[in-house]
Amino acid sequence: DYNDKLVNEYQQQHRNKNANDIYGENAESTYSDDEFYIDTKDGNKLKQAKKSDKEEKCYSTEAVKQFSVVGKYLIYCTDKGKDSKLMRYDLESQKSKKLAENIQKFYAGQEIYAQNGTQIVAISYDGKNIISKVKAAVMIKYKAKKIYFLKTKEEDGLLKFEKKGKGYQVYEYDTETGKESEKDVVKKIEVQE
Repeated sequence: DYNDKLVNEYQQQHRNKNANDIYGENAESTYSDDEFYIDTKDGNKLKQAKKSDKEEKCYSTEAVKQFSVVGKYLIYCTDKGKDSKLMRYDLESQKSKKLAENIQKFYAGQEIYAQNGTQIVAISYDGKNIISKVKAAVMIKYKAKKIYFLKTKEEDGLLKFEKKGKGYQVYEYDTETGKESEKDVVKKIEVQE
């Protein structure tokens, strides 16, 4: 009935605005990945495309290998090997904050899921919580609230992927239930950028 519809709309609006207040004053549609780019001709710095009334803006002093716009936040990963950092730039307050160190790559979902050495971690958008989700693993994909990964093991001082038959066993971690399950065996490893 009509009251149920109003309650559902209210809950949906508040659910979307919560999540560490990632949407801020402006609606989530205000910012998009299309407005930003990694300038390969200027040391891989993260920049905002020129607009007719504004100069181009640079958001990083260091090289950046990956970024994503989530609500009012520009989330990016610097490209410095083990010294790589996951950063959050608030597009409204124009302040930066380091969220984590030793991050190789990330996927933005209800939390940020990141590769931290040989473990997969969940990082809150405020940076206050970093929780290990899967140890001895390498992320290869994030889709529909699920992380796909390969398990690793150390052999003769080298890190190797877990094999099954003539291929590699892919696992799935459901970010909502916390359950891990076996998926396909693949012969070639394709990593989502």
